[in-house]
Amino acid sequence: MLKKLVALIDFLTFNEQNRVLSPFSGTLIPSKLINNVNIAYNVIGISIGVIPNSNEVRAPISGQIKKISRYHNGLTISNETFSLILNFGLLRDKYPLSAFTINFKEGDNVKAGDLLLTFDREELFKIDRNFICTLTVKQKKSAITFGFGSFKSVDFNSVLISI
Repeated sequence: MLKKLVALIDFLTFNEQNRVLSPFSGTLIPSKLINNVNIAYNVIGISIGVIPNSNEVRAPISGQIKKISRYHNGLTISNETFSLILNFGLLRDKYPLSAFTINFKEGDNVKAGDLLLTFDREELFKIDRNFICTLTVKQKKSAITFGFGSFKSVDFNSVLISI
């Protein structure tokens, strides 16, 4: 009985640490349909896009904020195994800083589900009719494999990636 309990705890811990929740709520777009060479061809890492239907971005994993874009439309969160690069729109120099409200700073630790930032969705869609949010997985260890879920739309509770 104790072995089964330990195995269950190990299984639950593994799954919790190796799940990437969707940081966005909206409609999923495959990377090859995104009008950005680095994302479409997975130059930095495997990517996926979301046309947001909400103005919130939540932490997809527990980890540390490593970098925040000077334009406030992107950030990197890392844990021991991988880094996630989140972009909120791809025309970074066209968006006003006032369109983004960031709740954390570089070096802060976050928990999965924390509200990272909000953005003025209406203003951003006026500037960029193709406004899209992206998530890119950048592996720290080459032996890691992962797979994206197969959904048409996601919410903040959706498990987007299993590693």
